[in-house]
This record gives sequence, C-alpha cells and structure tokens, in this order.
Amino acid sequence: MLVGKRYFTASFLIVPCYLEIRLKLFIYDHCPYCVRAWMPLGIKNIPCELVVMLNDDVETPTAMIGKKMVPILELDDGTYIPESLDIVAYLDENFGESATFAPFSKRADLAAWVDQFKGTMNDLCLPRVPQAPLKEFATASAREYFTRAKTAYIGDFAALMAETPAQLQIMNEGLRQFGNLLRGEYVNETLSYDDIDLFAKLRGLTLVAGCEWPTRTREYVDAMSAKSGVSLYDDFAI
Repeated sequence: MLVGKRYFTASFLIVPCYLEIRLKLFIYDHCPYCVRAWMPLGIKNIPCELVVMLNDDVETPTAMIGKKMVPILELDDGTYIPESLDIVAYLDENFGESATFAPFSKRADLAAWVDQFKGTMNDLCLPRVPQAPLKEFATASAREYFTRAKTAYIGDFAALMAETPAQLQIMNEGLRQFGNLLRGEYVNETLSYDDIDLFAKLRGLTLVAGCEWPTRTREYVDAMSAKSGVSLYDDFAI
C-alpha cells in the first residue's frame, strides 16, 4: 500500500462495465512529459484511472519511485513505470492489436524548431501555469511550491509576464513555421513519437492569450487533442 497519499482523482475514460481498470497514471495536468504518457490512453482507448497529484506532494511519488517525479504509471501488480517515453512504449506494446506509434523520425527540421522556440514556450507558459484552474494547484501551498521551483529555473514570473508582447512576436512566428513541418494529418506520414512529443509542447501554448494560430497548426493541435482526449486550455487562457 502506498503511504502519504494526497492527490485528486479525475475520471478520464468512460469504461464499459465489463472492463476492469487495471492501471493508474499519476500526472500533473500542465506537464508536457505527463501529456506524452496521457495521450496513448485516449488514442488506444486504454482503461486507466488518471490521478492528478498536488504539485507540492513529495510523499506520494517518493513512496512509489524514490523521488518526486511524474508521470508514473502504476500497474495492476503494484509495480511502477516512471519515465514518460517508457510509459508510452509500454502502453503501445501491451494494448491494442499492434503498435500504433512509429519511432521518432530524427528529422533535423523538427529538432531545429524545438531548439529555436523551446525557451520562448517556457517563458510564456510557466508563469501562467500556477494561475490556471488546474487540480495540481488546488491549494496555495501547491502554487507556491511550483512558483519557487520554476522561478529558480527561469526567473521572476512577474518580469516574464511583462515580456509577453515581445515573446509573443517570437512564438507566433514559430507557430507559423510549424505548419510547414506537417506532412499531412501528422508531423510525419503516420502517427509517431514526434506527434506525442510536439503536441505535448504545443498544448501549453493554448494557455497563452494572444497566440496566433495559423489554420494548419491549429487544426493539428485540435485534431491531436480530440484523438487523445487531452483537453486544451483555450477557455481560460491568460
């Protein structure tokens, strides 16, 4: 039995009565690594209990894997898988008739896009995250914990919010460029680990008011959200 449990549970899938939920996925809603692990549940219709932990809950993940880290997949035998891509691989290999996700393409243009815009995405998204109505920030202490940890990493949140107009100019250009990277419905010719990774990054930008979404980029984000069941943040963008 786990010790020090302190989390909120959320119903993720409507599961037919004849299916037994045998998995639990522990996440933070805002976390791109968690989104990676979350996406296969919807894409492959895998029954799973989604557990959103408070951001300052150190005890629960430490009891499971020895440190504060998410996502964590709990299997029905009481063992845990802690790394996002390991979770994706486990879900893809063990559910459904065959593997769904093609390997990473290792395309240089995708890597260059991420390298160019990842800092801007962090500067725009991280200061807004604790202001959003997400379950991991249901308490003041959880919001304060996140703020302390991330300001030590990227700087003062108020100062970053003040830089929003300049950062949006950069990011909106990035969103325009992203559409040119798509090869049809997906980033590559078929659904792949690149989609798992890039949607998880782009989703956070739906929390940023003022992002300009070119049609092709927006259609991709909306389609991946619908396919995976991972919701977007447009309704409470800041």
